[in-house]
Amino acid sequence: MLIHVRYILIYMKPGTYCESCLMPFKNDTGVRTSDKYCSLCYTDGKFCYEGNLKDFQKICYENMVKSGMNKVQAWIFAFMIRFAPRWKNMGSAQTPQTDKQPTIEIKSTE
Repeated sequence: MLIHVRYILIYMKPGTYCESCLMPFKNDTGVRTSDKYCSLCYTDGKFCYEGNLKDFQKICYENMVKSGMNKVQAWIFAFMIRFAPRWKNMGSAQTPQTDKQPTIEIKSTE
């Protein structure tokens, strides 16, 4: 299954899908405020969900089923979220990296 998912993602053109949930932008019914993310994931300059991958997948799955999607198809799409640029280098219990630069504190030895 992993091979098939990567094969699909290779052929997804950058800039045509959300880098957080992988939803194609053509299916986004809201008003996008970002070139990278859909209106459901990113609004007013911040992510709508800041938790971990596992919980995000569960929320996405539940919302896809509520909107009328077949449960198997919703499960496959929710599984694929782990390969989205926002999440792909994260473990299921970790929170994603944001565009913010890390703060480094330097202590003097004097």
